[in-house]
Amino acid sequence: MQAWLSLARKELRLSRALALGGLAVLIVAGFFGAYLAYRYHSGVELAFAAIAIMAHIWYIPIYMLDSLSKEWRHTAHLWLQLPHSGWSLLVAKLVSGIVWMLASFIITSLFTLWFVAVENLPSHLQLPWAEIWRYGGMAALMIFVSGLYMGFWAMLISVSMASGKRFLKKGRWLIGLAVFLIATWGLGAFYHTEIHDFITHWGLFHITITPPADNMNTMFHAPFQIPLYAGELFFNLFIAAAVFYLSGWLLDKKVEV
Repeated sequence: MQAWLSLARKELRLSRALALGGLAVLIVAGFFGAYLAYRYHSGVELAFAAIAIMAHIWYIPIYMLDSLSKEWRHTAHLWLQLPHSGWSLLVAKLVSGIVWMLASFIITSLFTLWFVAVENLPSHLQLPWAEIWRYGGMAALMIFVSGLYMGFWAMLISVSMASGKRFLKKGRWLIGLAVFLIATWGLGAFYHTEIHDFITHWGLFHITITPPADNMNTMFHAPFQIPLYAGELFFNLFIAAAVFYLSGWLLDKKVEV
């Protein structure tokens, strides 16, 4: 365990300069947004803040692709010789990406809450702070889980391309494209089949969403429910676990220096 912790700390150090630079830019942009909020009350900074928050869904997949790409180009001969399994090596990178993503997400969210407190929003857009925390927490969980899921696929794309080195001198990007199509078009097509419905449509539950109240127009502000199936959650968890397992297996068995 101590050896793996040392590996995880190494990953954090290697990515520290770029990550801290991004956080510095984010903080400068946040204070500029606060200036706009105090000075103009136009709400434009809230729009950019919302985009920045949602963009974090891509943080982990981009981080994994970039980190693994650097290993293949510069240090694969050292990295692959470490006394760790492929899964341990990948988890160390994943943990590093999660740490930096959470730091960026927390800073962005704090600035966004600051903007909300400063802006004079119309009454139909105002929410009690309890509701802001509730919906914000739901959005944060969705972004984190979705980003982690895509990070697993990004991991598999990169490792699959590296494993193709043993039998393809050129065109390894076709392997990555094939994995990408499986993750998008392939699973998307499967989601619309009766087999998928049979496997996943069990354990129905609902998430209730209550829009902000508007005394002038209550018709479009009634609570509504989003249906979810526990089966779909377990199915996606199984896919994520399978993708991660395959990535580690390929790294151990098929990737050559």
